[in-house]
Amino acid sequence: MLMAATTASRNRWTLSLLDVRPDDRVLEIGYGPGVGIALASRMVEGGTGTVTGIDPSDVMRAQAQRRNGRAMRKGKVHLVTGAIEEWPGFPHTFTKIFAVNSAQFWTDPATVLRKLHGWLEPEGRIAITYQPVGKNAPAPGELARQLSANLTQAGFTRIRQETKDFKVGLAVCVVAEKGRSYASRTVIQPLGPPLRGPCPVQGGPVAQAGPSVPERYRWCGG
Repeated sequence: MLMAATTASRNRWTLSLLDVRPDDRVLEIGYGPGVGIALASRMVEGGTGTVTGIDPSDVMRAQAQRRNGRAMRKGKVHLVTGAIEEWPGFPHTFTKIFAVNSAQFWTDPATVLRKLHGWLEPEGRIAITYQPVGKNAPAPGELARQLSANLTQAGFTRIRQETKDFKVGLAVCVVAEKGRSYASRTVIQPLGPPLRGPCPVQGGPVAQAGPSVPERYRWCGG
Protein backbone atom coordinates (compact mmCIF):
# COMPACT_ATOMS: atom_id res chain seq x y z
CA MET A 1 0.00 0.00 0.00
CA LEU A 2 2.85 2.40 0.82
CA MET A 3 4.48 1.84 -2.58
CA ALA A 4 1.18 2.42 -4.39
CA ALA A 5 0.53 5.58 -2.38
CA THR A 6 4.05 6.84 -3.09
CA THR A 7 3.64 6.14 -6.82
CA ALA A 8 0.48 8.24 -6.88
CA SER A 9 2.13 10.99 -4.83
CA ARG A 10 5.17 11.12 -7.13
CA ASN A 11 2.96 11.39 -10.20
CA ARG A 12 0.70 14.00 -8.60
CA TRP A 13 3.73 16.10 -7.64
CA THR A 14 5.24 15.79 -11.11
CA LEU A 15 1.99 16.84 -12.80
CA SER A 16 1.70 19.84 -10.48
CA LEU A 17 5.16 21.00 -11.60
CA LEU A 18 4.09 20.39 -15.20
CA ASP A 19 1.00 22.58 -14.62
CA VAL A 20 -1.34 20.47 -16.76
CA ARG A 21 -4.36 22.38 -18.11
CA PRO A 22 -7.63 21.05 -19.61
CA ASP A 23 -6.57 21.72 -23.22
CA ASP A 24 -3.06 20.26 -22.95
CA ARG A 25 -1.85 17.38 -25.10
CA VAL A 26 0.13 15.31 -22.60
CA LEU A 27 2.65 12.53 -23.22
CA GLU A 28 3.96 10.16 -20.54
CA ILE A 29 7.13 8.14 -21.14
CA GLY A 30 7.00 4.84 -19.26
CA TYR A 31 3.41 4.82 -17.99
CA GLY A 32 3.73 1.55 -16.04
CA PRO A 33 0.39 0.54 -14.45
CA GLY A 34 -1.18 3.80 -15.65
CA VAL A 35 -1.37 5.77 -12.40
CA GLY A 36 0.08 8.94 -13.93
CA ILE A 37 -2.06 8.52 -17.05
CA ALA A 38 -5.19 8.36 -14.88
CA LEU A 39 -4.23 11.47 -12.91
CA ALA A 40 -3.38 13.43 -16.06
CA SER A 41 -6.59 12.38 -17.81
CA ARG A 42 -8.64 13.85 -14.97
CA MET A 43 -6.80 17.14 -15.44
CA VAL A 44 -7.80 17.36 -19.12
CA GLU A 45 -11.30 15.96 -18.65
CA GLY A 46 -13.06 19.33 -18.93
CA GLY A 47 -11.26 20.50 -22.07
CA THR A 48 -9.99 19.36 -25.44
CA GLY A 49 -6.81 17.84 -24.04
CA THR A 50 -5.69 14.23 -24.39
CA VAL A 51 -3.15 12.00 -22.68
CA THR A 52 -0.87 9.65 -24.63
CA GLY A 53 1.46 7.10 -23.08
CA ILE A 54 4.28 4.88 -24.33
CA ASP A 55 5.76 1.95 -22.40
CA PRO A 56 7.87 -1.04 -23.54
CA SER A 57 5.91 -3.60 -21.49
CA ASP A 58 2.79 -5.42 -22.69
CA VAL A 59 2.09 -6.37 -19.06
CA MET A 60 2.10 -2.72 -18.02
CA ARG A 61 -0.09 -1.81 -20.98
CA ALA A 62 -2.70 -4.35 -19.88
CA GLN A 63 -2.72 -2.92 -16.35
CA ALA A 64 -2.88 0.65 -17.62
CA GLN A 65 -5.77 -0.21 -19.95
CA ARG A 66 -7.76 -1.68 -17.07
CA ARG A 67 -7.15 1.43 -14.99
CA ASN A 68 -7.96 3.85 -17.83
CA GLY A 69 -10.57 1.95 -19.85
CA ARG A 70 -13.29 4.55 -19.53
CA ALA A 71 -11.03 7.44 -20.57
CA MET A 72 -9.77 5.38 -23.52
CA ARG A 73 -13.29 4.71 -24.72
CA LYS A 74 -13.97 8.46 -24.55
CA GLY A 75 -10.89 9.15 -26.66
CA LYS A 76 -9.09 11.04 -23.88
CA VAL A 77 -6.33 8.44 -23.38
CA HIS A 78 -4.19 6.68 -26.00
CA LEU A 79 -1.64 3.99 -25.09
CA VAL A 80 1.10 2.44 -27.21
CA THR A 81 3.67 -0.26 -26.53
CA GLY A 82 7.25 0.26 -27.62
CA ALA A 83 10.70 1.56 -26.71
CA ILE A 84 10.98 5.33 -26.67
CA GLU A 85 14.42 5.07 -28.29
CA GLU A 86 12.89 3.39 -31.36
CA TRP A 87 9.49 5.07 -31.58
CA PRO A 88 9.14 7.02 -34.87
CA GLY A 89 6.63 9.66 -33.79
CA PHE A 90 3.00 10.53 -33.12
CA PRO A 91 0.23 12.14 -35.21
CA HIS A 92 0.60 15.43 -33.32
CA THR A 93 2.96 17.35 -31.07
CA PHE A 94 2.51 17.74 -27.31
CA THR A 95 2.29 20.68 -24.94
CA LYS A 96 3.41 18.72 -21.85
CA ILE A 97 5.66 15.66 -21.49
CA PHE A 98 6.52 13.80 -18.30
CA ALA A 99 8.32 10.70 -17.06
CA VAL A 100 8.35 9.27 -13.55
CA ASN A 101 11.04 6.75 -12.60
CA SER A 102 11.68 5.70 -16.19
CA ALA A 103 14.52 7.97 -17.35
CA GLN A 104 17.12 5.83 -15.55
CA PHE A 105 16.25 3.00 -17.95
CA TRP A 106 16.74 4.97 -21.18
CA THR A 107 19.61 3.44 -23.13
CA ASP A 108 20.52 6.76 -24.77
CA PRO A 109 19.13 9.70 -22.76
CA ALA A 110 20.68 12.36 -24.99
CA THR A 111 18.99 10.95 -28.11
CA VAL A 112 15.67 10.49 -26.30
CA LEU A 113 15.64 14.11 -25.11
CA ARG A 114 16.44 15.42 -28.59
CA LYS A 115 13.49 13.37 -29.86
CA LEU A 116 11.20 14.70 -27.13
CA HIS A 117 12.29 18.25 -27.92
CA GLY A 118 11.06 17.70 -31.48
CA TRP A 119 7.73 16.33 -30.24
CA LEU A 120 7.11 19.24 -27.87
CA GLU A 121 5.27 22.40 -28.89
CA PRO A 122 7.08 25.75 -28.60
CA GLU A 123 6.71 26.99 -25.00
CA GLY A 124 5.83 23.42 -23.98
CA ARG A 125 7.15 21.93 -20.75
CA ILE A 126 8.80 18.66 -19.76
CA ALA A 127 9.14 17.19 -16.26
CA ILE A 128 11.28 14.16 -15.43
CA THR A 129 11.04 12.73 -11.91
CA TYR A 130 13.37 10.21 -10.35
CA GLN A 131 13.37 8.53 -6.95
CA PRO A 132 15.96 5.80 -6.27
CA VAL A 133 14.61 2.28 -5.85
CA GLY A 134 17.15 -0.21 -4.49
CA LYS A 135 20.59 0.32 -3.00
CA ASN A 136 22.40 0.19 -6.36
CA ALA A 137 20.23 2.87 -7.98
CA PRO A 138 21.89 6.14 -9.04
CA ALA A 139 21.70 8.99 -6.52
CA PRO A 140 19.02 11.60 -7.32
CA GLY A 141 21.51 14.45 -7.67
CA GLU A 142 23.73 12.48 -10.03
CA LEU A 143 20.93 11.61 -12.44
CA ALA A 144 19.49 15.14 -12.22
CA ARG A 145 22.84 16.65 -13.25
CA GLN A 146 23.11 14.28 -16.21
CA LEU A 147 19.54 15.04 -17.29
CA SER A 148 20.07 18.78 -16.97
CA ALA A 149 23.16 18.60 -19.18
CA ASN A 150 21.35 16.47 -21.77
CA LEU A 151 18.33 18.79 -21.73
CA THR A 152 20.59 21.76 -22.43
CA GLN A 153 22.26 19.95 -25.32
CA ALA A 154 18.84 18.99 -26.72
CA GLY A 155 17.81 22.66 -26.87
CA PHE A 156 15.64 23.00 -23.76
CA THR A 157 15.72 26.17 -21.68
CA ARG A 158 14.70 27.37 -18.20
CA ILE A 159 15.95 24.13 -16.67
CA ARG A 160 15.46 23.76 -12.94
CA GLN A 161 15.56 21.01 -10.32
CA GLU A 162 12.89 20.48 -7.66
CA THR A 163 13.13 18.03 -4.76
CA LYS A 164 10.57 16.46 -2.45
CA ASP A 165 11.05 14.09 0.46
CA PHE A 166 8.61 11.18 0.31
CA LYS A 167 8.32 8.50 2.98
CA VAL A 168 10.56 6.15 1.00
CA GLY A 169 13.21 8.76 0.23
CA LEU A 170 14.11 11.91 -1.66
CA ALA A 171 12.82 12.45 -5.20
CA VAL A 172 14.09 14.98 -7.73
CA CYS A 173 12.22 16.43 -10.70
CA VAL A 174 14.02 18.19 -13.54
CA VAL A 175 11.71 20.66 -15.28
CA ALA A 176 12.50 22.38 -18.58
CA GLU A 177 10.79 24.25 -21.40
CA LYS A 178 11.07 24.57 -25.16
CA GLY A 179 11.67 28.08 -26.44
CA ARG A 180 9.00 29.88 -28.43
CA SER A 181 11.35 30.41 -31.40
CA TYR A 182 10.93 26.82 -32.61
CA ALA A 183 8.37 26.43 -35.39
CA SER A 184 5.43 24.17 -34.60
CA ARG A 185 5.11 21.06 -36.75
CA THR A 186 3.03 17.91 -36.95
CA VAL A 187 4.91 14.70 -36.23
CA ILE A 188 4.14 12.15 -38.94
CA GLN A 189 4.58 8.46 -38.33
CA PRO A 190 6.86 7.16 -41.11
CA LEU A 191 6.66 3.78 -42.75
CA GLY A 192 8.20 0.99 -40.75
CA PRO A 193 7.49 -2.25 -38.90
CA PRO A 194 4.10 -2.78 -37.24
CA LEU A 195 3.64 -1.93 -33.59
CA ARG A 196 4.70 -4.73 -31.25
CA GLY A 197 1.75 -6.65 -29.85
CA PRO A 198 -1.96 -6.45 -30.73
CA CYS A 199 -3.94 -3.29 -30.14
CA PRO A 200 -7.21 -4.44 -28.56
CA VAL A 201 -8.89 -1.04 -28.78
CA GLN A 202 -9.41 0.10 -32.36
CA GLY A 203 -9.27 3.70 -33.52
CA GLY A 204 -7.15 6.75 -32.97
CA PRO A 205 -6.50 9.49 -35.52
CA VAL A 206 -3.35 9.14 -37.60
CA ALA A 207 -1.81 12.07 -39.47
CA GLN A 208 -1.45 11.17 -43.11
CA ALA A 209 1.83 11.11 -44.99
CA GLY A 210 0.84 11.12 -48.63
CA PRO A 211 -2.37 9.44 -49.78
CA SER A 212 -2.77 7.22 -46.75
CA VAL A 213 -1.14 5.72 -43.70
CA PRO A 214 -1.16 1.92 -43.28
CA GLU A 215 -3.83 0.51 -40.99
CA ARG A 216 -1.13 -0.87 -38.69
CA TYR A 217 -0.37 2.66 -37.46
CA ARG A 218 -3.11 2.71 -34.87
CA TRP A 219 -2.70 3.36 -31.22
CA CYS A 220 -4.71 1.96 -28.34
CA GLY A 221 -7.40 4.45 -27.40
CA GLY A 222 -10.34 6.33 -28.85
